[in-house]
Parts: sequence; structure tokens; C-alpha cells
Amino acid sequence: MMRLFIHLLRKEWLDAIRDKRAFTAAMAIAVLGPGMFAMSLMTAVDKSQSVEPIKITLEGSEHFPSLAGLLARQEIYSDGPSHELSDELSHELSDKRNNAVDSKITVTIDSEFAEHINQSEPAKITIKADYSDKSIRPRIDRIKRVFDNYSAQLGAMRLMIRGIVPSVAQPINVVERDTSSAQSRAGFYLSMMSTFVLMSVFVASTNVAIDTSAGERERNSLEFLLAQPVQPIVLVMAKTLNTAFFGIVGAGLTLILMVVVLQFVPLHLIGLDFDFSLWMAFLIWLAMIPLAMFAAGMQLVTSFLAKTFKEAQSYITLTIMLPMMLPMIILMGNIEHPVLGWLPLTGQNLLISDFIKGVDVNMLALLVSSLGSLALAWLCVMVMARGLKSEKMILGL
Repeated sequence: MMRLFIHLLRKEWLDAIRDKRAFTAAMAIAVLGPGMFAMSLMTAVDKSQSVEPIKITLEGSEHFPSLAGLLARQEIYSDGPSHELSDELSHELSDKRNNAVDSKITVTIDSEFAEHINQSEPAKITIKADYSDKSIRPRIDRIKRVFDNYSAQLGAMRLMIRGIVPSVAQPINVVERDTSSAQSRAGFYLSMMSTFVLMSVFVASTNVAIDTSAGERERNSLEFLLAQPVQPIVLVMAKTLNTAFFGIVGAGLTLILMVVVLQFVPLHLIGLDFDFSLWMAFLIWLAMIPLAMFAAGMQLVTSFLAKTFKEAQSYITLTIMLPMMLPMIILMGNIEHPVLGWLPLTGQNLLISDFIKGVDVNMLALLVSSLGSLALAWLCVMVMARGLKSEKMILGL
């Protein structure tokens, strides 16, 4: 029986690597994931090192003549005339204004601004923009910080004129001390690693799962295999192990490239000190093996239940979305339940995050989630073995 199983496994392996294009496409996620990851990190580094010069539409600047210089010090330039500025400074601002990005923000100064300031009354400045545009919100915050700082300075000057110490207006001084380590902060920024690793497990085995199930059925080679003196469960186990192998290889390549990529990203420029070693990648890779078995079993069941090859492709797309959507739902919903660490897929996701953050890993929860993944994989094998005893699954009826 073991010899027959090895022959079947070898046959499935040769069939999988025979199609070079499908094999290359399956392994492409191992390159695309770390590449996208590196690009996102480099973008974060670039943004932290430079302030984007922006341009706003300024209305009523004559009511607040020093506003143009106040904003210009924060790389915020107005497209209108700059009042009470020297010709040299106005020329310099004009050159910088031409290279600034249009922020699509309009700042309007109230016509009674100076009068309200002189009477120690609140003066109104209106910021008009499309707040639904996410790219504009950081720019609005920059503009508001300029006005908030100026307002605080003006308020302190008013108190000092009246003989009052400005600190009287601030009875409580809140001091923030960040106790997080550099490794923990890196885990916050690099949590997307888990998504790429989980996706590589599912994506790398997709083409193999479809070809060895719905593909063989359309080529009529599945009937030939079942006509041989081999039990369906042995055949299904060979197909599952071969499919899981590609998922394991895809996860391994992704983790290795992650280690290489992180060597060239200057994370220290954004205050991070992240050490992702080969040993850590190896431990995560071991934890992905049970998940690869579950992914292979689920994808094979999905393909066998589909009636055609194209239908199998459509259904398996949903299984690929699972490792991408589930962590996203947990992150966006801020779901923090202890049970998640004990479940398949979510347990592996939390494991990667804990490794990255340098947090102690709950080995018992990891063991339970791994056994759960293997149990689900075995359930899929039993469903396929039982289904292959009927003509409905064999012929795709």
C-alpha cells in the first residue's frame, strides 16, 4: 500500500510540474507579496523623511496679512497674493508654490477677523474641503495644527498682558511615555506580513488543486485512475499531500524573500528596529504546514464539487479571499477574543503577529489550532474519498 501511495504521489508531482506556466504563476505570489511589502515600507520611510509641500486657496488674506508666512514655514503655500511680504520673500514663495501639490483646500478668513482679535473675541477661519477624500485629511490636519499653535501662542500672550502666568490656564499637564519596544512598534507596521504569508499558502496551491481534480475529470484521466486497484482514500491523500506541498513551498519562498527584503529597508529612519531572522522565518514556516494541508483539502473539495473546470476556478477564488479577508475583518473590527488564537487560520495569523512583535507565543493554542487545521484537512479527505465512490462526483453530474 505504501509503495502504491508513493507511486501515486510521484505521478501527481510530475503532472503538477509539467505545466511550467501554471507552476510559475503559482509561485508568483512568493515574489509579489514581499515586493509589495517592500514598496509599502519604502513609501512609509520616504513620507517620514519629507514633508509634502501643498498649495491651498486663500481667501481674505488681507484680514490676516501674516498668514502666508505662517503657513509657508510649514510648507503650505497660498495661490493668492501675499500681503506685507518683501519682494524677495514673495518671489521665493512663488517658486515654491509652483512646485507644490494642489491640496484642493480653501481657507477663508472672516472679514471681521482683525476686529475680533483686537477685542479678544474668537476670530473665525473656515476650512473648506472634501472631507470624504482620505488623501486630503492629513493635509487638513497640517493646516489645523498651524492655526492651533498660533491660537495657543496668542492666548498665552493675552494672559501675560493681563499679568497672568499662561500655565494657570493649563492646570493638568499630561505626560505620555511610550513603553513599547522598537520590536513591538515594528509589529504594528509589519502586521501585513501575516496576510502575505497566509495568502501564499492558499494561492501557491490553487492551480495544482484545480488541475488535479476538475482538470483530470475533464481529461477523463480520473476515471482511469479509479479503474486501477487503488482505494479512493489513498488517491485522495496523494492529491492532498501534493497540493499542500506547493502551498508549503510558496510560504517558504515568501518568508525567505521577506528576510532578504528587510535587510535593505532602512527601518531605523522611522524609529523601528526589527530583526526578522531566518530562524524566526523557519518557525513560522513550520506553523504553516498544517494550514497548507487544510488549504489543499478545502480547495480539492471545492474543485471536485464543481461541475466544470471554469466553475472550479470561480469557486476557488472565494477560498483565496479567505486568508485575506478574515485578518482584515479582525483588524478593522478590532476583534480581540482569546478564542481566535485557538482556531485554524486565525491562530496562525496571531502567531505571526506575536512573532513579529516579540510577544511570547501561546504554544498550547498553536498546537490546538494546528491540530484543528489537520482535522479539517482529514475531514476534507474523507468527504472526497466518499464522493469518489459515486458517479456524481466522478462525472461532474
